Amino acid sequence: PDFSKFSSSMILTALGQALFTLSIGMGALLTYGSYMKDKDNIVKSAYAIILSDTLFAILAGIMIFPAVYSFGLEPTSGAGLVFITIPKIFSQLPFGNLVSIMFFVLLFFAAMTSGISILEVPTATFMENFKISRTKAATILTLIIGFFYEMHLKTWYKYVKMVNVNICLRMADVWLL
Repeated sequence: PDFSKFSSSMILTALGQALFTLSIGMGALLTYGSYMKDKDNIVKSAYAIILSDTLFAILAGIMIFPAVYSFGLEPTSGAGLVFITIPKIFSQLPFGNLVSIMFFVLLFFAAMTSGISILEVPTATFMENFKISRTKAATILTLIIGFFYEMHLKTWYKYVKMVNVNICLRMADVWLL
């Protein structure tokens, strides 16, 4: 590695990402921890989670960054880099289109399960505080989040109209509403 490219800004960004991940993880872990049985070994489970999370992050980096540099892409694109790099990698493989579809379907399910995991914290809180079922709590929270998301899309659509972006983007936004 070229350590001359390390900067305080890069370290702060990495630290911010780590702390953000940990803060979301702590809420989910506290909630899921409350579901653990007394016989479960917390320390052993924590080490397994830390090891597997770190291993997958390193493997993802080992897979993505060589491809980024070999295709001449900009490595500072952030999380969106997977949507640029992976299709280029899979296009080089036999049956790459099929593999790409399967990969992105699995990525979608990973995102959905992460969303469910994040929703678990307020769901458990609603269940305990209001003495309602999981289904009702999740439905109420989904409606609340959906309302705020809808308001965000309407605000974004007004901004898109204001700057007069191309017609395709506008039609995609109207379709989402």
